[in-house]
Amino acid sequence: MQEYIDWGQSQGGRGGRPWSAIHIRKSARYLKWWREALKLGAMSDLDMLFDSPHLHV
Repeated sequence: MQEYIDWGQSQGGRGGRPWSAIHIRKSARYLKWWREALKLGAMSDLDMLFDSPHLHV
């Protein structure tokens, strides 16, 4: 998660500009919520979710 936030701080916005302080704070809060809601230990745990036969994308 921190790697993603660091990327956003440096170049994640429109035109390669950094995210605003508010966007960084919100992104960190949302990612934390999703990690807890999905019971993820690592981002690689998402692979398990996307391989699920119950997911219709």
